Amino acid sequence: MKNLLQDVVQSTKSYSHLVEELNSKDHVGIVNIDEGLALVYAVNLLEKENILLICENELQGEKITTSLNEISPGVAIFLHSEPSHFYFVNSHSKELTHDRIRAFYEILSHKKRIIVTPLESLFKKLMPPKEYKKLFKTIKVGQIIEMDDFVKLLTDFDYQRCEMVENPGQFSVRGGIVDVFNIIDKNPIRVEFFDDEIDSLRVFDIENQQSMEKLDKLRLSPAHEILFKDYEKQELYDSLQKDMKKSKKKVGEREIRLENLTENYINGQVENLEGLIPYYKGELCSLIHYFSQDTHFLFFEGDRFNNQFESFSSQLKEDFQSLLERGEIFPNFFQRFFAFEQVQDFLQDKKTIDFQGLSKKFNFIKPQSIIEVNSKEVYSFYGKVPEFMDQLAQWKKEAYTVLILGQDKSRCNNIVEMLSNYSIEGYIQKENILSKKVNIVQGSLEKGFVLYEDKLVVLSDRNIFKEKIKSKKKKKNKKGKKIESFTDLKVGDYIVHDTHGIGVYAGIEQIAVEGVKKDYLHLKYAKGDKLYIPVDQMDSVQVYIGFGDKKPKVNKLGSIEWKKSKQKTKESVTDMAKELLEVYAKRRKAKGYAFSKDSNWTREFEEKFPYEETGDQLLAIEDVKGDMESDMPMDRLICGDVGYGKTEVAIRAAFKCIMDNKQVAMLVPTTILAQQHYNSFMARFEDYPIRIEMLSRFRTKKQQEQIIEDIKRNQVDIIIGTHRLLSKDVRYHDLGLLIVDEEQRFGVKHKEQIKELKTNIDVLTLSATPIPRTLHMSLIGARDMSILNEPPHNRTPVQTYIMEYNEILIRDAINRELARNGQVYYVYNKVYDIETIVAKVSRMVPEARIAIAHGKMSETKLENIMMDFMDHEYDILICTTIIESGLDISNANTIVIEDADHMGLSQLYQLRGRVGRSNRLSYAYITYRKDKTLSEIAEKRLKALKDFTEFGSGFKIAMRDLEIRGAGSMLGSKQHGHLTTVGYDMYCKILDEAVKELKGEETSIQINTTIELDVDAYIPSTYVESEKQKYQVYKKIIGIESQAELNQIEEDIEDRYGNLPKSVQNLLYISYIKKMSSSLGMDKIKGINNQIVFTFENSFFLSIDEIKEIIKEYPVQFNTDRSGNTSLILKQSVHDRNVLISLKEFVEKIKAIKNQ
Repeated sequence: MKNLLQDVVQSTKSYSHLVEELNSKDHVGIVNIDEGLALVYAVNLLEKENILLICENELQGEKITTSLNEISPGVAIFLHSEPSHFYFVNSHSKELTHDRIRAFYEILSHKKRIIVTPLESLFKKLMPPKEYKKLFKTIKVGQIIEMDDFVKLLTDFDYQRCEMVENPGQFSVRGGIVDVFNIIDKNPIRVEFFDDEIDSLRVFDIENQQSMEKLDKLRLSPAHEILFKDYEKQELYDSLQKDMKKSKKKVGEREIRLENLTENYINGQVENLEGLIPYYKGELCSLIHYFSQDTHFLFFEGDRFNNQFESFSSQLKEDFQSLLERGEIFPNFFQRFFAFEQVQDFLQDKKTIDFQGLSKKFNFIKPQSIIEVNSKEVYSFYGKVPEFMDQLAQWKKEAYTVLILGQDKSRCNNIVEMLSNYSIEGYIQKENILSKKVNIVQGSLEKGFVLYEDKLVVLSDRNIFKEKIKSKKKKKNKKGKKIESFTDLKVGDYIVHDTHGIGVYAGIEQIAVEGVKKDYLHLKYAKGDKLYIPVDQMDSVQVYIGFGDKKPKVNKLGSIEWKKSKQKTKESVTDMAKELLEVYAKRRKAKGYAFSKDSNWTREFEEKFPYEETGDQLLAIEDVKGDMESDMPMDRLICGDVGYGKTEVAIRAAFKCIMDNKQVAMLVPTTILAQQHYNSFMARFEDYPIRIEMLSRFRTKKQQEQIIEDIKRNQVDIIIGTHRLLSKDVRYHDLGLLIVDEEQRFGVKHKEQIKELKTNIDVLTLSATPIPRTLHMSLIGARDMSILNEPPHNRTPVQTYIMEYNEILIRDAINRELARNGQVYYVYNKVYDIETIVAKVSRMVPEARIAIAHGKMSETKLENIMMDFMDHEYDILICTTIIESGLDISNANTIVIEDADHMGLSQLYQLRGRVGRSNRLSYAYITYRKDKTLSEIAEKRLKALKDFTEFGSGFKIAMRDLEIRGAGSMLGSKQHGHLTTVGYDMYCKILDEAVKELKGEETSIQINTTIELDVDAYIPSTYVESEKQKYQVYKKIIGIESQAELNQIEEDIEDRYGNLPKSVQNLLYISYIKKMSSSLGMDKIKGINNQIVFTFENSFFLSIDEIKEIIKEYPVQFNTDRSGNTSLILKQSVHDRNVLISLKEFVEKIKAIKNQ
């Protein structure tokens, strides 16, 4: 589509003047130009080469990048500056580093982009572009390279070897296959070798690990901005040691620390070698040198750059002075940056444009020519349409050309209709702009402008209307996977066997019985008992999942203890299920109000939701609407973490209710939650004549009385409040929907009052504790639930740092957040000395406004502090883990956690989840005490924490712990004990059976067919080396239920591990045959001499007609034993290499006959 905004600006006098000046001058200054117009200039200047746009700081850079991409989608990339503390932390999330590498790749590829970056990025010393470009290696199909050499290349590039690739910068090796997640690619690549040749390159899906498309070549990126060759590293180490010897005049604590630091570098214990840049003798350059001679360098308010550099430099010196004194960084640390004057010199022979709003000093780069534009930002009307129309009439009178940008076709049509209501003609234009007319064009612009010389006005719909239109985020698949099940099993884990109870998993062992090899699960029980389970019976074994770190009691084989535990659990679960089903049945008989189907108003309201809904959200909304349109009163529970979209589900239900002229009440446990929901509802309903009120202690007695009176008179549509809503004086005119948030946090008395209120009205309950999907499935038909386990698409990854506590680095992190007008959580979980932390933080950042929050405060005081923090009355909230759940403050985007080694993963996951609730980059600093001797448990926890930075298995463990906690919370304390005794999976199984039994549903008899044939059926360790992956592959194989699934899994395994060995092919066939045979009631299939004997469970044997059909095609016999059980005997050589194919076809034939 033609960009008319760019075209109209290109034809202005001031832009034409700029182009003329650039033909003869290198440095041009522009004054009296507003930001909106300057950004359109920037997009128009993008021709053959990239542009580097330099601004003051990160926050301004992010905003400018967003605005540029609104003008021309995909035109701008933001290059973050790298925080200095990257060099000093043990482990940090790599997203920011990877984003920088992707940006460098875009720059080197000359893809015509505007690279936006803060000033401080220009001072960091980098490898020369020609050297850095050499690091990117092209890998092609047919290329001759030893697999070991390819693996070494990945290691040299600092890719991390792992068992299964999940994140950029990782690789894994399986046989002749290397999976690598290239940093500059959106999906990982599977590299398959045939001897020393690359046989194929395939893109694969991170979720299911299946190949998606073939590639001819791969451009492999390094994982760092600076990589040294082995000989260069040695030279650096030598220079470092010489320097240390020179400076070692005395021996003190500082010198010892420096010596240890030097040894850590030389021994390869420091991952990031950029700290050695001051010792590098080769050429280094600035970001400026990554751009060609024809590049335009744009400065936004270049006059401020000197002060900005002074601030950056002095902050750096202040922050790291004490690190220098303590010997924690090398004395020549600052040599890794260029001086201000050096950067100015680098720009002297480049083409520069300095955009200034008002100043004319131009003290960064002196311009050879100054252009005065005379534009200003257009006034925003905030929904005051009559005022806008008056101004528009004035512009028309003065013969201005007006350009109004509407974000989509529908909005453009609405603007034309609105103008016609005021007798103003608007023209929707796609090709050309009409001079002196009001033109409506599809497009977007953050800030509109007036250009007086050209009599041009450009404004967007957001300048006219109240709401800020946000573009919907595109769905990403990479981060935040849904946790579907907890099947991962590793050696040493507790397991639960259906019959034998709780034991310990000791791995997969291969055992040969009469020359036939098979794999078995080795389980250990009390008093040295051992049990070997064939892998085809692994369905009878689940991972034990209980609460917290408490170890379960291991059973003894053959004891009745396990049987008793299961029986007690079953009795208790049956009682609970019975109660749930009775309530459910009672509700089914009750008659409620059936709400109308969705109207056009509803669809328009839903369209205004500024983000893309998650799949879970859409399903929940559909469920809620279905319930409301039925005449059975709704009682639905919505589960999901804070920020996963529950409020929007509730808002849509409320809108549906109001459309039928009924009232909505929302009940919440705390004043803070009431305020948060009130703000959310007000923002979403602001364009509609809907009255929303709040009843809480933040309203005066007089205000409360008036609101209560208005509720009775039907003058309030939505009332949000705490337990005040349950008072007898609150009477509704016509209540249609009750929304209850966090019901478990109300007391017994209030819960009883809620029950009374629920009678015959639709009820929607929200819970911020996620629960497992498997529990949800067990409760289908007994409790209506919708689960939101899918993270929202607008979540930006939280940059996570695992580090020894360092006051200087923490001060730097806090200052960075406060500099962008953000807020900080500082978590310290000991109330008795929390005041000392307040004193320490006050010393670190004396200008910050600090508040304290902990559980020993009165509820009123705590709520007041939290409300003040929400209103940005404070910059830093020093608190205990009381903020673990419930708070949703989008302006707080940095969290510091002290003594993290005392906390569990799920707790840290929830704490970290307090930040990252906006589109800003957010940071979590997870710290432990310096020089502390850690216990073995704490060390394991920290090791898990380091994995936790990458949303890998640590994330899954955290989610698992959270969801199990949620299950316990939902089921109540009585069930909690049973869940711990038998483990989560067994509990769900018992619950599932109890619900079905009580509902009178037939439970199918589960027959586990045993197959005894003289064939090897196992996964060789040379084929799948990882014990964990082997277990997962077995899990997949034993789940095969159809020929299509058999083919798919065969394809998947071959895709991931290479050509299938015969024993694995056999295993696939046996698994499929076993599944079919079980459904046909076959108890056993056994190969004896030249025949295969099929034994059936009594009630499943073939009918006379079925036998007649089989005899027509197969040579079969029948045998009846003394007990009256009849077997079917098929004449078939059991030593035939195709015995399994013949057996599969025979069982399929029986299945087809039975299904006729």
